[in-house]
Amino acid sequence: MRLRDALQNSLPADWRGPSSQDSGNSSKIAPELRILDGHHIHGKMKLRRKTLSIVGITIAGLTGILYATSSSILLGSLVKAEEQEATQVVKGVLSVFGQTADDFNSRFADWSAWDDTYAFIQNRNSEFIASNLVPEGLNNLRVNLAIFVNTSGKIVYGTGLDSEKMKLTPVPSALKEHISLGDPLLQHPNANSSLAGILLLPSGPILITSRPIVTTKNTGPIRGTLVFGRNFDAAGIAKLSKITRLPLIVHSINEPHLPADFLKARHKLSAKKPIFVRPVSEDLMAGYALIRDIYDRPALLLRVDMPREIYHQGQTSLMYLLVSVGLAGIGFIGCTLLLIERLVLSRLSSLAKAVNRVSSSQDLSVRLPVRGADELADLAHTINGMLSALAIADSEQLEEKARYQAVVEQATDCIFLWDAQTKRILEANTAFTNLLDYSLDAISQLTVYDIVAYSKDLVERNIQFLLREKQLRIGEVLYLRRDGSCVDVEVSASLISYGGREIICTVVRDITERKQAEAELRASEERYRLLFKNNPHPMWVYDLETLEFIAVNQAAIEHYGYTRDEFLNMTVADIHPPQKMPRLLENISEVDASIDLACVWQHQTKNGTIIDVEITSYALIFDSRNAELVMAHDVTDRLQAEAELYNAKEAAEAANLAKSQFLANMSHELRTPLNAIIGYSEILQEDALDIGEEDFVSDLERIHSAGNHLLGLINDILDLSKIEAGHAELELETFDVFEAIKDVVRTVEPLFFRNNNRLNVECDPNIGQLHSDKTKLTQILFNLLSNAAKFTQQGIVTLSVKKNQNDENSWDVEELIFNCTDTGIGMTPQQLEKLFQPFTQADASTTRKYGGTGLGLAIAQKYSQMLGGEITVNSELGKGSTFTLMLPAQL
Repeated sequence: MRLRDALQNSLPADWRGPSSQDSGNSSKIAPELRILDGHHIHGKMKLRRKTLSIVGITIAGLTGILYATSSSILLGSLVKAEEQEATQVVKGVLSVFGQTADDFNSRFADWSAWDDTYAFIQNRNSEFIASNLVPEGLNNLRVNLAIFVNTSGKIVYGTGLDSEKMKLTPVPSALKEHISLGDPLLQHPNANSSLAGILLLPSGPILITSRPIVTTKNTGPIRGTLVFGRNFDAAGIAKLSKITRLPLIVHSINEPHLPADFLKARHKLSAKKPIFVRPVSEDLMAGYALIRDIYDRPALLLRVDMPREIYHQGQTSLMYLLVSVGLAGIGFIGCTLLLIERLVLSRLSSLAKAVNRVSSSQDLSVRLPVRGADELADLAHTINGMLSALAIADSEQLEEKARYQAVVEQATDCIFLWDAQTKRILEANTAFTNLLDYSLDAISQLTVYDIVAYSKDLVERNIQFLLREKQLRIGEVLYLRRDGSCVDVEVSASLISYGGREIICTVVRDITERKQAEAELRASEERYRLLFKNNPHPMWVYDLETLEFIAVNQAAIEHYGYTRDEFLNMTVADIHPPQKMPRLLENISEVDASIDLACVWQHQTKNGTIIDVEITSYALIFDSRNAELVMAHDVTDRLQAEAELYNAKEAAEAANLAKSQFLANMSHELRTPLNAIIGYSEILQEDALDIGEEDFVSDLERIHSAGNHLLGLINDILDLSKIEAGHAELELETFDVFEAIKDVVRTVEPLFFRNNNRLNVECDPNIGQLHSDKTKLTQILFNLLSNAAKFTQQGIVTLSVKKNQNDENSWDVEELIFNCTDTGIGMTPQQLEKLFQPFTQADASTTRKYGGTGLGLAIAQKYSQMLGGEITVNSELGKGSTFTLMLPAQL
């Protein structure tokens, strides 16, 4: 990136010219159109080749419509009754599951409320173990696990039982991970508390019960927790099947090779739809239910098989109707072919060819032909309008960039930018690299501490003053060259802001010659007079009491147009415009002999021209008189250049605002045809599903998916443009953080089933409240979790939430920290650098494999900044990533 691009990106929004990134937008249009065109061509060829199939589908569709109408009249109530009956049966089986867990829990009440157990937790006597916890005793209890835990969360005694070999076994290590004070398994608020249910272990599911250990009279204090477990194996399932008199099949939800019907049922089941029923065959109806573990997480998938008696009653009555309805569909063949060809296929083909011409030529002046007055015509109009607006914006940005480049490249002063936090030099122009004798690559590795010849503490104090005052500072310092030598420079530093960072723009002028002249003047009056006479900058000495000129050099005579005699008969007030006199007199009255003054003034030459000069003045004794030595440097050209920079910034801000408004308007215009496409594709999918034409359904699903994808992209562009245009608003409210996390988890949980991932949530239910925008926080967390699920295969994604607690004397703002950690593909440092840039993903291979638009993280970062926080990321290729969102508790 050239210095002008760095300055442009680092300056505030109202100072910035058109960026290289913005100017490159137009070049990206053609490839984007080419991708869309490819989809259209792909779809067109398939539709053409399947025209004959459409005829058959039309007949089947008409048959399906009549069949659906007849089914709703004749079999509607029967089908509904069949589903209701199947649902009630599944509920009954679930009730048996629940009763089994309750029975298992209640049968160990006398073990947990037992004085012997109460004493064993405290004294750990071996007689209790020998009398009660032998293999035979545990086998009689029909348990495979017994654990005694004290109130510190430590296992006093724990054993497993191999019921086939009748021998004790160690407690599974996976279960030990749950034995902690923060686990619900050990949390019992009172003596009557208990917890029973399924716990999913690597070895298989286990029916487990947890009860507090109290005295036989059921009094406290509670001395620990008693945990019993029974393997939920095939024998247990067979027993439940015998009780319910129905075939039961149970699989673990994390089982790597689930049967196809269980996979489909897992995607259908949710908290809102806990039971899913479907016909398996002509004679069998299957009901599926999700059994949750003791942590209320999905653990087991249950299938109950039931005979379809109601179905057979209605099937016979429809047989004759279907034969007659099938003949009626033949009449629609010609109509269907004509409508598809004239209204859809031919026009889509024409639009696709036109888009392909634009993408191939990469010429924004090419326009699409418009035919008709429907949604496709509106889409063509919208694309043409978008191309026109982009062409105009691209031309304006190129012009602004050319003007901005001329200003920066022709500047004779040294200019460099550095980060106010890291102190690292970001960019520098050629004049600066020549001054310090560094290459561009070498100087980008330095900090301001490396080039300033003063102590780090002194440099830091000056930086803090600049950050605190936030105003232009001009001063003289010593800079270090690459060879270790020093150079005197005059520095103008100003604080700017870009992308949430504080950047300092520094203009440097080499004043080595001037400093040497000043040193020699102080050493010898004769040498001083010689240097004074030959100095290329205008200089003079004036009496502090009378303000009369005492001496002037040749440069002042040539620059101001007065002769030496005229100068010596004048006062310093004669070269200042009248309106500046009060300031001059005030400044002179405050002059101290030990202070050197450097400031910018306006002077008037003999011909009346007003010039801007930078004045450096020194108090001294000249010919036994209190005098002031003044050196003037004409900065009129420099100030004009700064004014041009400001004007360029204003124009760039207007162009950027116009771009955001245009994107917002175009996004709204594109929604109308897209909603129509998505709606019609959904209707066609429903018709195709009714008739069982899965091949045609897959094509329609691709159309529907592509429409939703494009609509999501448009929504993201609209959100991004609102933020950039400053139209995004916050809706602040106070809400419970834990409840908000639960809502996000419920929404994102189905995404983790697709790649066989597991979601862990670590959040204290009593973490407290947050005063912020709940909708935007939810959108940020959903984006982070969905990204983690997408880029992780058969892994673990952990969402942890904690509060940064402050003590009473802390001045820090209380923060909430959200960490989203995955075990996915990870990223390289190069990929991390462009992670939050709009329309940018890690690399081309990531986009091809995982999809996405690159807008999600950019919007999430901007939302987090609106909420007073920031998103940071740590990642290692192949080992996963951790995204951290930090938000203030009060916005």
